[in-house]
Amino acid sequence: MNDNRTRQPMERLIVVVAVALLLFVTPVFYIWARDDSSWYSVYVLWLFVIGLSAWLYFTQRDDDV
Repeated sequence: MNDNRTRQPMERLIVVVAVALLLFVTPVFYIWARDDSSWYSVYVLWLFVIGLSAWLYFTQRDDDV
């Protein structure tokens, strides 16, 4: 069995989860969650996480899966 075939999608998932955790769980949260920040900042961050996951999904080659 080729272990590399199952490792590529898992590495991409780990990248997306790590970025989401960095933005929403760590003290970075307090930078964008201040009272004087704009109301749409959380939506921009979620758009970034979704865009990153879409980019990683669509840039994988056919031989990655």
